[in-house]
Order: sequence, then structure tokens, then C-alpha cells
Amino acid sequence: MFSQMLVSSAGYIGSMIYGVTLLVVIRKAIAARVVLMASAAVIFLLTMIYGVYKPVASGAALSGIPFTFFAGTLLTLGLVAVAKFANSRLATFFLSFLAVQCVLNALLDLKTVFFLRHLWTEVAERRHQHGKRDRNTRAGLGQRLDHHLYRHPPADDAALCSQQKTVVPTGSSV
Repeated sequence: MFSQMLVSSAGYIGSMIYGVTLLVVIRKAIAARVVLMASAAVIFLLTMIYGVYKPVASGAALSGIPFTFFAGTLLTLGLVAVAKFANSRLATFFLSFLAVQCVLNALLDLKTVFFLRHLWTEVAERRHQHGKRDRNTRAGLGQRLDHHLYRHPPADDAALCSQQKTVVPTGSSV
């Protein structure tokens, strides 16, 4: 159970650990330029391994390589540019911003995951209660969530039933 939880949240934990590590490095007064260059090297290495080598070696999802390579290279060049051309105060500020951004984005993403999990459970319970089951509930959920839950908020069953009652005046036949 714990190992599944650790593996499933590895991206969030990794992002937080990276952000916290950057904050600790800033606190220990290590030069921001050195840390930015090291971060650029790590990002470029990860881009090459997981964005180019792994997809080519496995032969799957080759269409994603150009975007991954472009995004990883752009991030690498951006970090190198800040490290080389920014003054010391700006480089330290940028590194601090990057560190806090990594930590806060991981927390925000975890909040989103828990919200969507709760939303999925709520939709599944509603479908089960109303007997509206279809074979591709999971596949079409993303398309239907916006329509059912955001544009048309669910009405209370009692309120819905009271609105549908037809009142027949006395003395008239229906």
C-alpha cells in the first residue's frame, strides 16, 4: 500500500524535493549561477533520456519527441541564459522563484488530483443511484463532466419532483 502511494505520487514528491533542495541551497549561500547551470544540465539530461532515447528505443509515441525535445531544450537554454547574463541578485531571485514555484505547483497538483478523485466518485455514485450506467463511463467522463456538473448543476431530487407535479384544477377533467 505504501509503495503504491509513493510510486503514484512520485512526480509530486520529486517536484517538492527539488524545490526544497533549491531552497536549502539558496539558504547555504551557494552561488545561484552554479545551481542554475546544474539544473540546466539535469533538465537537458532528463530531456535526452526520457524525451528522446527511451521513446526511440521502445518505438512508441515517436510523435511526442519534437515537443519534448523543444520544451526541454528551451528550458535548458533559459536557465543557462539567466545563469550567464543576469546579475547575482536577479539570478538568486530567479532561483528562489523557481524553488517556491516547484513546491507550490506540486501542492496545487495534488489538490487537483484529490478533487478529481472525489468528483469521479461522486459521478459514479450518482450514475449508480439513478441507474444510468453505460459501458464507456470512464472514457467519456471528461467530455460529460463539464456538461453535467458545471453547466447544469445537479438539482435536488425533492425539488425536481415538486416542479414536475401537475396541478389539476377542481371541476375539470384531465
